[in-house]
Amino acid sequence: MKKLLFILITTVCSSGVFAQNTMLAMANPTGNDDQLYTTPVEVMPEYKGGMDRFYQKLAGIQYLYYARMQNKQGRVWVSMVIEKDGTLSDVKVMNGLVEEQDKEILKVVHHLRHWKPGMHNGQPVRVMYTVPLNFKLVPIPNRYN
Repeated sequence: MKKLLFILITTVCSSGVFAQNTMLAMANPTGNDDQLYTTPVEVMPEYKGGMDRFYQKLAGIQYLYYARMQNKQGRVWVSMVIEKDGTLSDVKVMNGLVEEQDKEILKVVHHLRHWKPGMHNGQPVRVMYTVPLNFKLVPIPNRYN
């Protein structure tokens, strides 16, 4: 029987994490200072321990036995809003593996709540971030062969 090993890889785009859309962020013409930017802003939010630390913490997400035994693997997207005060809100798992695994992902992400807010026109703004996580089952070679 082959044993399975979990490898969690965070896919990194040019900025490490990217906003959901690729359109340019526009100044808020309505004056609504609670606008949610789904596009890049002048200064993107950054995890207070640094983005490398953010990815290290994400790599600590346990790949649950239940998901592995059901052979569930693939890319999971985590969406979150970085608020103007640097807190997280509206954290969601999209295209999840199984409910138990999605809960584990949310538990870890909710603990990563200390961010420097995004800035646009010199003001802190709300920014939606989407982070891809890859869950992959890799067979471990049988050392007795």
